[in-house]
Amino acid sequence: MHDGGYQKVGLRGVRISVRVLLANVAILTAILSVTIVAAMAMAAGISGKSSERLAYFYSLESVERFNSYMVRDLALVQRVANSEPISEWFADEGDPDKAAAAHREMADCLGLLSRGELYLGVCASLSEYRVGPETPAEGLAPRSSLYRYDPDNLWYYEFLDSGNAHEYKLGIDKVSLEWGIYINHKVFRGDEVVGVIRVSLPIEGLMGEVFERYDDEAVKGYVIDGGGAVQLDSSLRDDYKVAVRRTVGDRHADPAVDGFLADYLSGLDGYFGRGLQPIIMGLSGGGFDYVSIGPIEGSDWSVVTFFNNRSLFGISDLLPLIFAIVVALVICAAANALISRRLVFRPLGDLTASVSEAGGEGAAIRGDERSDEIGVLATTIKSMWSRLYSGNQEIKSIAERLEDALEEARGANLAKSNFLANMSHEIRTPMNAIIGMTAIGSAAADPGQKDHSFRRIGDASHHLLGIINDILDVSKIESGKFELSRAEFEFEAMLRRVVNVVSYKVEEKGQRLTVYVDRDIPGRLVGDDQRLAQVMTNLLGNSQKFTPEGGSIYVNTYHMGIGGGHCDVKVTITDTGIGITKEQQERLFQPFQQADSETSRKFGGTGLGLAICRNIVRMMGGDIWVDSQVGKGSAFSFTVRLGVAEGEAEGPAADTIDWGGLRFLLIGGDERTSSDFRGIVGRFGAPCDLAVDAASALAMVGGVNPYGFVFMDWQSLGTEGAAAVKGIAARTPEGSETLMAIISSTDNSAIASEAKSVGIGTFLMKPLFPSAIREMVGRHLRAEGYVDEGLGEAAAEAVNLEGYRILLAEDNEINREIVLSLLEPTGIGIDCAEDGAVAVRMLAESPGLYDLIFMDMQMPEMDGLMATKAIRSLGTEEARKVPIIAMTANVFREDIERCVAAGMDGHIGKPLDFDEVIARLREHLPAEPSQRR
Repeated sequence: MHDGGYQKVGLRGVRISVRVLLANVAILTAILSVTIVAAMAMAAGISGKSSERLAYFYSLESVERFNSYMVRDLALVQRVANSEPISEWFADEGDPDKAAAAHREMADCLGLLSRGELYLGVCASLSEYRVGPETPAEGLAPRSSLYRYDPDNLWYYEFLDSGNAHEYKLGIDKVSLEWGIYINHKVFRGDEVVGVIRVSLPIEGLMGEVFERYDDEAVKGYVIDGGGAVQLDSSLRDDYKVAVRRTVGDRHADPAVDGFLADYLSGLDGYFGRGLQPIIMGLSGGGFDYVSIGPIEGSDWSVVTFFNNRSLFGISDLLPLIFAIVVALVICAAANALISRRLVFRPLGDLTASVSEAGGEGAAIRGDERSDEIGVLATTIKSMWSRLYSGNQEIKSIAERLEDALEEARGANLAKSNFLANMSHEIRTPMNAIIGMTAIGSAAADPGQKDHSFRRIGDASHHLLGIINDILDVSKIESGKFELSRAEFEFEAMLRRVVNVVSYKVEEKGQRLTVYVDRDIPGRLVGDDQRLAQVMTNLLGNSQKFTPEGGSIYVNTYHMGIGGGHCDVKVTITDTGIGITKEQQERLFQPFQQADSETSRKFGGTGLGLAICRNIVRMMGGDIWVDSQVGKGSAFSFTVRLGVAEGEAEGPAADTIDWGGLRFLLIGGDERTSSDFRGIVGRFGAPCDLAVDAASALAMVGGVNPYGFVFMDWQSLGTEGAAAVKGIAARTPEGSETLMAIISSTDNSAIASEAKSVGIGTFLMKPLFPSAIREMVGRHLRAEGYVDEGLGEAAAEAVNLEGYRILLAEDNEINREIVLSLLEPTGIGIDCAEDGAVAVRMLAESPGLYDLIFMDMQMPEMDGLMATKAIRSLGTEEARKVPIIAMTANVFREDIERCVAAGMDGHIGKPLDFDEVIARLREHLPAEPSQRR
């Protein structure tokens, strides 16, 4: 059995050997074929490229040699022809002095000419002269006459009739009967041709110069004139006379050559200029492979060169190399067969036989002692179990990595679940307040209880709107649609609005809020004050939320520098809250992240606010960061770069109050309040005295110079407040106007009635702002530029819109009711349309009735955009001019741009803000209602 197995293996080995041998023969044949074809192709390519380039260079060299041979004589002829003595003598041939001067001019050149002779033809007398080195000046006499009908003089008249100043000409001297190359040049006197000068060059020298390197077997050249006639033939160096009046086509019967030369000659227009290069064409038949034409500068002559590959090398030149390659490949194939049998097939057969003979585990495998591939194969077979073990280990490692990835996925899913839970809590909390307070308010009979319910509903609604705005802001940031606006605003007024938003919550928790405004910050800045207020509101709200009852919050603003029309401002909000760990700080400004899940459950929040703040601050050219210690509080800081309003860069506006003549008294108050108040008043330049209690205050008032302003921290005085007010009033001299004001927190309802009972109705709210104190003093003194607090020019004006009529296109009944209720006090007339189509019909039926249209964007049958376009296309003047204001919850910039593109004049976001609605009405309503015109 073993013998049979071995024999079977041996036969397989023989078959493999034969197949390898046949494969080697096939590979050898293929390599030889490819080698021969590649060599032939390379030889043909190299030969063709080289032939083309050599044809080009032969042509270029021939042109240069021709020019170099002719250039000296041409220059001498031009010198003589352009000299004044020559032209004067030609014009006055009989003047001996002019003849002598002309002779001297010619004598200077005769020794330099190739043949040392000049031929002259005078137009006036038709006299022909021949001047040589031995021709005396006084012996200048015509040799013959240029008779027009003499064939020997034909060259003269043909040249005069041409438009060329000079020409090359092949011809026979009529005296010596020798062939030569002539240079003919006209002589001008002004614009008139007065004669011709001619020199002759030996044609033998020109032939040798131009065609010195030409081989008639591989290279053939011709010089042709502008008509295609052959002037010189490289193959006729000894008998060049036969070249005259023949063409290249007479010697090369090739239609391609004829067409090539015909196209070239048809494009001639005068003499060739400088810098022209030869033109080359490949030939597919005949004795040559390429033909080139090189133009001769300053003439209409050209050099034509034919070139073939035989001057280089052909396929036959490669035969020794091909034979050597074939022999080398055959030897390699034979050696490969012998080596393969000895090193591969025989050891492989032994290995196969030992494997088939192996009776069990641990059996000897032949070849495992070898260090080559056969040994590696034998060793691999013996160590199969180790590789299987390695494979099992790898599978285990993959399983562990999969488990880690699964844990990461579970973590991400948990984070998503936590965020959704937080978001659900944040949305449901205000919704629960809205629904619950709506039920309480509906059931309550007491107006006070109803007002309380409405206030709570309003607070919860604004909180819910803030959550929605945060989500929309993040969406805009991630889609790249978040943009900032630029407008002038008062920095301190913006800061007061921000503080007012959170001050009531600060009061509820008994926290202390202090604000510091750097006096160097310009009063009016340029930037997006709404987004800046959003950042400060978010940071201040977080500090209030994470600071325990009785804690402190500090808002400090710093001027970081001004220049180039901008101002850098730094804002730091510090609290004594719970603090943040280093690990929590690293992810604090990422979307959907809070300090930890416990923070979310205890304090609420979506985790979006700080990420939005970071993007806003960076868009304003600044940055945001946090410094915090757990249990000690946090300090959030950010910087922004804002523009400076016109006029602010030169300094603050002049104050109409003479602060130096005022006296201030502060009664009570903690150390921080006292320090803040006295610091602000002192910054204005006014002195301020401090009384720690009512008794001290009563001892300080009165006298000839009473205090003009008395401020009392009512909460710190307690029951002494009313007594202090009465005592101060009793001690104030008659005729003195002393302003007594109460410094209190936001919720002053508890002390308002008590304070008013003793005659005080002026309140200064904490935290203290310089502008609030300035406004209060200005109102008391009735100083120029100061009005009642909270009443600007627009607010002081009564909102009376009686006589105006607007059209409200809104499909939602509740939204229509809100608009009608909001605008009812203004007296404006309102008609309603349930969809866009109804609005278009109402406007078409009553043109000129409506002063303005409020247009909802999403309505059935016809939306706001379609309705606006339909109104604008009605064709009437009223439809074209009536203001149309969009009312929509879509507040992205592209939505606003779509409104403008449709023909709308403005945009109001939902939920509606009464002040914004009134502002749009005042902006777009005409000066007079339509019904009054």
